[in-house]
Amino acid sequence: MTAPSQDSQFQAMFRTHRDAIWSYCVRRVDRNEVEDAVAEVFIVAWKKHDRAPGGDEMLPWLYGVARNVVRNSNRSMVRRNRLSSRMKSLGTETAEASDVQVVRNLEDERLLAAVATLSDDDQELLRLRTWEELTIKQIATAIGKSPRSVESKLGRIRKKLARQLSVPMSSAQPVRPSYAEEGGER
Repeated sequence: MTAPSQDSQFQAMFRTHRDAIWSYCVRRVDRNEVEDAVAEVFIVAWKKHDRAPGGDEMLPWLYGVARNVVRNSNRSMVRRNRLSSRMKSLGTETAEASDVQVVRNLEDERLLAAVATLSDDDQELLRLRTWEELTIKQIATAIGKSPRSVESKLGRIRKKLARQLSVPMSSAQPVRPSYAEEGGER
C-alpha cells in the first residue's frame, strides 16, 4: 500500500480545516477580503507542507498562518484607508464601502468597550479561546508561546475585564459564541 500523495494529503487537510479557517478570517478581516485571506492561508500551507505538523497540531498551526495573513490584510486595509483619506483631502470623491452595522444591547457594548481597551495581542488571545474554542496548548502553538505563559496571560486578561466591568471573578463564566435565531433572540 502506498502513502497518500501530497495532493491528496493537502486536499484532505483543506476539506477538514477550511471552515474553521474561514470562520477565523470572517471575524477578523473586511468581508470583501475573507475569501482572499482563506486562499492565502492555504497557499502558505501548500508551500510549507513539509514543515507543517500533522494530526491535532495542524489546525493550531493553520491558525498561526491565518494570524499572519490577517495581520497583512489589516495592514493593507490601513494603507488603503490612509490613501482614501488623502484622496478626499485633495477633493477627489471616493466611495467607501461600509460594513454591515450590528445593533448590540448595552451589555454587549460595555463588553466590547472593555475588550477594545486591551492590546491587539490580548484581544487575539481572547478570540482564539472564545471564538475558535482552542485549548491553551493549541493557542500556544498558534502564537508561538508556551502554554504556561498563555494560561497566565489569559488569567490576567480575565481579571482586567472583570475589574472594568465590575464583575466578581467567581461569577465570570467562559464566553461561548452563540447565534440569535432568525427573527429574534434565542
